[in-house]
Amino acid sequence: MNPNHTLCYFEIPSTDLEASSKFYGELFAWKFFPSDENYTVFETESVGGGIEKKDSIGECAVNLYIQVEDIETCRARAGEFGGKTRQGKTAIHDGEYGYYAMIEDPVGFVMGIWSKT
Repeated sequence: MNPNHTLCYFEIPSTDLEASSKFYGELFAWKFFPSDENYTVFETESVGGGIEKKDSIGECAVNLYIQVEDIETCRARAGEFGGKTRQGKTAIHDGEYGYYAMIEDPVGFVMGIWSKT
C-alpha cells in the first residue's frame, strides 16, 4: 500500500469545542489535546485529526465514516452523549459491503458510522 494515498488526518467543524471533544471522547474514546481557543487535536487508534471552531456548521463536502463494532450500540451511545441519529442502519448492496448509519453530534456535524455486520 502506498502511504501517500491513505487517510492521515481529518478535521471536524464545531461551534463548541468543549461539547464536541466531550462527545467524541466519550463515544469513540479519542484522546484530545487542546491547541488554542479555536482548535483541538485528537488521537485515534489509527489516524489523528482536529476539531476546528466555526461560527456555524454547514454541509460538509466530505462524508466521514467511523468504523464501529456495532451500529445500533453506537447509535444508542451517541444519543446518551447528546447526539442523534439522522439515518438508521442501512445495508450496502444487501450487506455485501457492510452497513452504515448517519449520526449527528451535539453541534450539528453529521458523520457516518460503518460496520461489517
